[in-house]
Amino acid sequence: TNYPFSKYLEAAFITIGVAIFTLNKKKSTNDNTTELEGIFFLCLYITSDSFTSQWQDRIYSKYDRANVDPYQMMLGVNVNAIVITTVGLFLSNDWPRVLEFLAHNPLALKYNIITAITSASGQLCIYYTIKEFGPVVFTTIMTTRQMMSICISAMLFNHPISIQALAGAVLVFLVIFYQIRQKYLARQQQQQSPPPSSSSPHGNSGNIQSTGSNHFIEDLDINDYPREARWKVTQKETTSRLQDEFQTAVTLKGVYVAPNQPVPDGHRRLYLHLEATSERILKNCVLEVKRLLNEETLRVGARSAGGGHRYNVLG
Repeated sequence: TNYPFSKYLEAAFITIGVAIFTLNKKKSTNDNTTELEGIFFLCLYITSDSFTSQWQDRIYSKYDRANVDPYQMMLGVNVNAIVITTVGLFLSNDWPRVLEFLAHNPLALKYNIITAITSASGQLCIYYTIKEFGPVVFTTIMTTRQMMSICISAMLFNHPISIQALAGAVLVFLVIFYQIRQKYLARQQQQQSPPPSSSSPHGNSGNIQSTGSNHFIEDLDINDYPREARWKVTQKETTSRLQDEFQTAVTLKGVYVAPNQPVPDGHRRLYLHLEATSERILKNCVLEVKRLLNEETLRVGARSAGGGHRYNVLG
């Protein structure tokens, strides 16, 4: 996924702030030595962890969010984790010691079960957050949660926090407040923007329905667009941006129906269900979705020039 440069800058400042806060939150009285092997594994962990949420979001986008739920994601991740852990125990010949330890310390098994339950509950929250809000929001939450827990602990138990640590915390919160302000300004600008011209070939929003004084909906068929275009408008970064800029909820519904195939009984062709509190805002959002669909469709057509595929470009 491509992000604007400002997002990378914000992520860099949050990382710097958390690093300053964490490294200066307490002073150690022991002599600590740093091993090259430890740095390597730490960097490997950070790199792998940073890709995890991105690939999970890619799975949701590739296979359609309506077809993948958090339980399926948990099953896939945990089965792989069990296999890797089991293979590691057998290769290192550590499994007899694990069984011996649990036999001599039955209370440890109880704590392991409790940890497994709480971990599973945490995973449900993690996968739901990635599915509904995207990996960027999830990464921001996970990056700042440790810092916030330390701040709360310091206030409750009177733990000292250095000036440097406070400076790091202030930096992180300033970036978060800046993100909130940018989203607020984007909403204000969108509300003040003029409605689209009805003479525009892409501005036909005759399917908009009003179910109340402040509730407008439209179903936008995306079934016949190429796969890349469908991914583009259903990936979480896109739906989150539409939510922020247009105050429009975007939900993927229906099932994909291949060309020349009948629609399954009880189903509809793949479509986006859009909901907003203003008809003007909803029209602007529909225009933006169609623009993204057409842009990606043209890009696909340029890559496969001379092929026999024909896609709907006008929407």
